[in-house]
Amino acid sequence: TAEDLPLGDFHIQLEVTNWLGVTSAASTIVVSKKLTAIPRVKIDAVEHDGVLKVKANAVLTLTAHAESSSCSGSTGQVLDFLWTVKDASSAAVPSAMASAAKTRSELSLSAFALTAARTYVATCTVNVRGSALLLSADSVRVSV
Repeated sequence: TAEDLPLGDFHIQLEVTNWLGVTSAASTIVVSKKLTAIPRVKIDAVEHDGVLKVKANAVLTLTAHAESSSCSGSTGQVLDFLWTVKDASSAAVPSAMASAAKTRSELSLSAFALTAARTYVATCTVNVRGSALLLSADSVRVSV
């Protein structure tokens, strides 16, 4: 149970092998156990093979849902959102991010804001207002 685990980060990795002996690429998630009342955040995105595929001529809209921790004393917390988008290879920030509304639960990038044939990582970080330590993030890979 969670109570039996020490504080810290836990890396959970999954590989699947079919009946022919073919093994998939490893997929890893990181779970953190902390004593603080950190918020939870999840980006709504339909992914296939771990990547959200979009056309360059389409508007990209991502929505993050966040909630305060269910720990006692954390009700009524105000949550702040911050979106980042970076090229998965170079970590360059697309120029469209300069004018995008980055502090809402929804991120919308206009058509042609992202370069075709590139992959990006969109991350939404949510923190409890007034605290740089009580934060959580979720990311999605976007292939254009």
